Amino acid sequence: MPGQPPSSPDFKVETNGGTLTTDTTKAFSGKQSILIKTRGGTNFPGNNLVFSGIEKLLPDNDLHGRVMMWMTNTPGDAHWDSIIGAAAGGATPLYVLGGMYKRFMAVYHPGDTAQDSATAFPTGTWACIQWEFSGKGGKNLHKMMLNGMVVNNGITERWPAPTFSQLKVGHRHFSSTVTVDVWLDDLAFGDRPIACPEGK
Repeated sequence: MPGQPPSSPDFKVETNGGTLTTDTTKAFSGKQSILIKTRGGTNFPGNNLVFSGIEKLLPDNDLHGRVMMWMTNTPGDAHWDSIIGAAAGGATPLYVLGGMYKRFMAVYHPGDTAQDSATAFPTGTWACIQWEFSGKGGKNLHKMMLNGMVVNNGITERWPAPTFSQLKVGHRHFSSTVTVDVWLDDLAFGDRPIACPEGK
């Protein structure tokens, strides 16, 4: 229902420092999307769709995904997370697709290790954000893509992958004074590459 949090047995809704609701004012396809409104000035706010038990879908521990995302602005004064692949229960290790200083950034926990990208995180338009988080065959891969193009070189050795069991998709930023609105649409994930939808 518009204005209310989405409901499904496939995920839980996590909110802290904002709201996550179904919205009819903007959509990439169809008539509805998810709107995340994250306030600034709060302590590590996080507003996400949380999918658990996904290891059952990933026989090779190879997590591919895609989401259409519209951000009104980026919190240029702080780091933010958009996609998090985690061990069971959200435990570390974590693979994070997010950004800082208005550009894409990959992050690994434990250790808060980061790899900056030169690619700006798009705002004011629908963008196709794709990822591959993988421990397939013992080779570790954290790959981020924008509209089908890789925006980082895919660290494969220094970031040991967990058994991916939880996926969070949404928005969380750290120590920012900026209010950010994010729309999500056409989310999909699985054990094979997922192309951007037509029009992207």
